[in-house]
Amino acid sequence: MSRERAQGRGWVRIPASRVEQPAGPAPTIYLALVKRWREAGRTLPGHPDEEWERLVSQPCWPGP
Repeated sequence: MSRERAQGRGWVRIPASRVEQPAGPAPTIYLALVKRWREAGRTLPGHPDEEWERLVSQPCWPGP
């Protein structure tokens, strides 16, 4: 039981990054889903998204 739960706060801390998440094999269903998404050219969690990088690198207001 976590310290927060033991103190009666009623919430559980969710890891903020992949580093904090426990290491272990991903279930087969998720590996199959990632494979299908990669084959379809979709964005994958934990991988660079070129379209997003292009969009956020542009100024938010038009120039003079």
